[in-house]
Amino acid sequence: MSEGTDPSEKKRVQKHQARANVQRSFAAVAEEGWNHQKGTWTEDHAGRVWTRLRDNTFPRIGQRPIIDLHPKDVIGIIRDIEGPVFITFAFSYEHIE
Repeated sequence: MSEGTDPSEKKRVQKHQARANVQRSFAAVAEEGWNHQKGTWTEDHAGRVWTRLRDNTFPRIGQRPIIDLHPKDVIGIIRDIEGPVFITFAFSYEHIE
């Protein structure tokens, strides 16, 4: 034992964290968020959001652990979905605030 920690306990915790990270994939977190928000949206909007997640986002990053994602991963998908006009608007809006 080094530093007063039990190596088998440390290994058990690491395995648990690895399983938790897989369970917290982008798709799992996105679905959880969508389910939480959909009641505040119109049915059409909720459908559009889910369709974009399902068709554009999940195939690219859906199974990746949420902790491994970076802003550039999401920005690339947004660019593909919304096009350059959306990105220009988003950056312009950010500078206004």
